[in-house]
Amino acid sequence: MHEELPSVTHLAIHLTGEQAIYFPDSLNRDELQMHIDNSKTTLTSFFDYNHLNEEGRCWLDHEFPEHYRVIAKRS
Repeated sequence: MHEELPSVTHLAIHLTGEQAIYFPDSLNRDELQMHIDNSKTTLTSFFDYNHLNEEGRCWLDHEFPEHYRVIAKRS
């Protein structure tokens, strides 16, 4: 084993609206839509944050995890 500094963070690369979304079969239509609307990847989180906050715009996508964290919201 070895250590990476800063730690290596996987950036999920995908086309717009083409990210993988996993959900249980038991969801009804409204719950499924809410799940889709709340699904974020590291890439969409990067773009969403920079759209709303100017202070993060100085970092490139591979530098972003050194300064910010994406905290996965569990439903």
